Amino acid sequence: MTYDEFIQNILNTRGRFGIPAGIVKARHHIVPRCKGGQDCEDNLIDLYPQEHYDAHQLLFEENPTDYQLAWAWACFHMYDGIEIDREKYAELYLNWVKLQSERMTGEGNPHYDVHTNYNSSGFTGKRHTKETKQLMSKNSLWKNLGTSNRRGATISETQKTALNDGFNNIDNWHEINLKVRETRRKNGTSSTKARSIINITTGEVFKSVNSACKVYNSFDIRSSLKRNTVDRNGNKWEFVNGEANK
Repeated sequence: MTYDEFIQNILNTRGRFGIPAGIVKARHHIVPRCKGGQDCEDNLIDLYPQEHYDAHQLLFEENPTDYQLAWAWACFHMYDGIEIDREKYAELYLNWVKLQSERMTGEGNPHYDVHTNYNSSGFTGKRHTKETKQLMSKNSLWKNLGTSNRRGATISETQKTALNDGFNNIDNWHEINLKVRETRRKNGTSSTKARSIINITTGEVFKSVNSACKVYNSFDIRSSLKRNTVDRNGNKWEFVNGEANK
């Protein structure tokens, strides 16, 4: 069975999103994102964990020289250096979903007790600490672009183009981000230094978060580092040499 036949068979038998609510499933990109696939309904389909495993195996078998598809397949059938079958993958995936659910329940949820319908007070009446204000100032977009205040700020045409392109095409944001950072370096306004990170799951080392995002075509690696959690591909990341996550 070919990959296209595999997908079409599922569409014919239960439809695009036919897995019942409450059943663990994975939302799969029919045309992989690394191959230009979009997050649109026509390119998405819900698969059971075993089917998700099968889909990426077929993609790899039909494209054995494609590095990105080969890497995606490796993430499915390799665990801690050991090759696993579809049933073992499903077991690990279900366990991961359960752990994620438990971690995000109650006080484990970062939004717990923060401005909900049952607690509408939100931030009213509260004040930022001096440390928080300093951190907000340090991370200010406008300050990083070479000015401490947005009002009256002068931004180069290169920076304007990069920002506009990034806001209009989020899929290329890591490329746009690199352009902005390069402009900041040339202007002497960059205060950040790229730090090497390591994929604990695979052992791969990257010179920066941006380089890892580009290889994995993923934008949640940075949040994974900050929250000390796995990313959407199930990879765990850390800064090299024990540097604290920032």
